Amino acid sequence: MTVSDGLSEVLEALRGAFTAPTFATFKDLVGGMLSATGEHTVTGMWIAAGLAGRAHWARGHRFFAQAKWDADHLGLLLLRLAVRLFAPDGALRLVVDETLFLRYGKNVHAAFYQHDGSANGRDGLGRGNSFVILGLAVSVPFIQRAVLLPVLLRLNLGKDGPSKVEQARAMVGLVARAFPHRRIDVVGDALYRGKVWRDLPERITFTTRLARARSCQ
Repeated sequence: MTVSDGLSEVLEALRGAFTAPTFATFKDLVGGMLSATGEHTVTGMWIAAGLAGRAHWARGHRFFAQAKWDADHLGLLLLRLAVRLFAPDGALRLVVDETLFLRYGKNVHAAFYQHDGSANGRDGLGRGNSFVILGLAVSVPFIQRAVLLPVLLRLNLGKDGPSKVEQARAMVGLVARAFPHRRIDVVGDALYRGKVWRDLPERITFTTRLARARSCQ
């Protein structure tokens, strides 16, 4: 599939996360994702990329199930590109939050009921996979408000794995090691309060909402 020069330049910056064959599949899937008008399944992206009948669709599934690439490596390459283009100096403004990918099948890994901010009704619950997201907040010339560029993520496993706060702290640690000489300001909502933010290096700050039971002395 042919992609625009601008998109091709962005994807080339991520080549280092993949082998040559896997990078070719990655480019096809990205192009298909952007072109697909229906559900963005792997098969849907394969069809939208114009590969149906030309290359076996299993190649797209192997990209996620078997190909050797690391999501953190990919995310940090994307972050380096974003920093170079949008935040070459000053503090890096990071935001931690979570998003729920609704899934209802009984055999879906790590799917359970939890808070869903977009849910209708009073219970505010949804069932699916919850991903903790870390993004870089940047200013772009054509929008007055800040824009968040997601770069790292963690699938939350509920009681079977680290808490969302611990996952957020781990991702901030990755960014801190990748940019050892930059100030980093992290923002998260009340869900991300926790002891893991204590003893941060002086160049890293974390801002969140105070608990209702707390008061400033």
